[in-house]
Amino acid sequence: PAASWHAPPTLHQKATQALQQTKKACQTAFATAALTTCLVLPPTSPLTHPANAAPSMNDAIIEVSQSSYPIIKALDPTNFQAFTVKIADLVLNSVTQDKLAKSLELAIDVFDSVPPAELETFNKVLKEGYLELKTDSCTLVPLPPISILDRVSTLAVEKIPAEKLKTFGETWNPSIALLSKTDAAICLPNVDTLDKLSLAQADLGRSFSPVQSKA
Repeated sequence: PAASWHAPPTLHQKATQALQQTKKACQTAFATAALTTCLVLPPTSPLTHPANAAPSMNDAIIEVSQSSYPIIKALDPTNFQAFTVKIADLVLNSVTQDKLAKSLELAIDVFDSVPPAELETFNKVLKEGYLELKTDSCTLVPLPPISILDRVSTLAVEKIPAEKLKTFGETWNPSIALLSKTDAAICLPNVDTLDKLSLAQADLGRSFSPVQSKA
């Protein structure tokens, strides 16, 4: 029988594949930011303590996590997504593309500065927290709509070096894969698990290296 033959990919095909991989990495970046904001970093709230009993940092993190839990759980998907769209419109329409892209690139630099050992520790907590959660049975809380991620990722693909986005995807895709989520929502762990995730995220954040803008 005749030997099979496959034509080598054209330059256009290679460029298209690279663009798709870069955009996926970029979307991972903004998915990470969105998930961290919505879940692991609950909205801050005033902390009240006796004047002679200043809380430790961990105590403060746990208190914010616990006081925010019912707020997160009660988020209305329609209202939340409409609100995030308004915020995205405000930012995207009021900041120049170059300045926004520079801010995004600096944020990616910070996330990429995480020491591998610290990220591994965080992923262990993340895996344990989501191991039993399934999207068809858990309590779901809304995420910003994919349309926002598409808009911002398109800008990043145009303005940020492809290799930098690729590196980000390779670093953070394993973390994203541990989450139980859909395109529109993510499973909300119980209070104790959210406390653990909040503390783990705080430890992870302290391991980031400061990045100075050269703009």
